[in-house]
Amino acid sequence: MDRKHILVVDDDLNMLRSMEFILEAADFKVTTGRNGREGFEKIISARDHQAVDLLITDVQMPGLTGVQLIDELKRLNIALPLLVITAYGDQKLKSELARRGCSHCLDKPFNDEKLLQEVFRILGTNPELR
Repeated sequence: MDRKHILVVDDDLNMLRSMEFILEAADFKVTTGRNGREGFEKIISARDHQAVDLLITDVQMPGLTGVQLIDELKRLNIALPLLVITAYGDQKLKSELARRGCSHCLDKPFNDEKLLQEVFRILGTNPELR
């Protein structure tokens, strides 16, 4: 069985490396990006190899934000499961994300268990079978 491919996009290097470590330890293939533009380019280039199965993105990033990244994917009709992580998860943002088809949002800070629980739920995988 192929490992699920997760792209994590966050401008906070400590957060990015932490999530990469947690997800790789759970046997996911992980690719990272430091901003929305880099994340977008990695999604496009991965289509020729192992497509991304889940995008985890921060909202507040310089350049292309997480919301703008989601909009760019929608504009190109790229359907992809999403998990948004944010320290600014107020109701307005969550409503805005829901209108864009993203119903999974995780407020920072979160622990390893909560991250993995959300990832397994979104991907519909059973961690016991990994």
